[in-house]
Amino acid sequence: MTDVPTALAGRTRVGAKALRAVATAVTAEALGVDARDVTVVLADDDGLLGVSATSAIALPSLAGTQRPTTTALDRAAETRSTVRDRMLALTGSTVGIVNLRLTTARITTTAHTRVDRRTR
Repeated sequence: MTDVPTALAGRTRVGAKALRAVATAVTAEALGVDARDVTVVLADDDGLLGVSATSAIALPSLAGTQRPTTTALDRAAETRSTVRDRMLALTGSTVGIVNLRLTTARITTTAHTRVDRRTR
């Protein structure tokens, strides 16, 4: 019988609740919103982890002097890739499909830009 080092003995599992929390945080960070603005559902994707996220997205105000450098669709594609990469790095889970539904735009303003939100 060979001696097994204690560092190798045992098993580590990341539970569904933890995976969902990590996916939520990664998605929120990538889209520039709070985690409370993101809902994640996990599913089996032919042996891989499937992620479906519904979220707001932070977008710069159009009233400002700076124009966006990427579109919301480009940001969504980058976010899907980021979710795959970060989930693997943080949890060891290989993510298959990532479905992302953007539901709301959170308009961000700078100190120099003030948007009048009053209705007329």
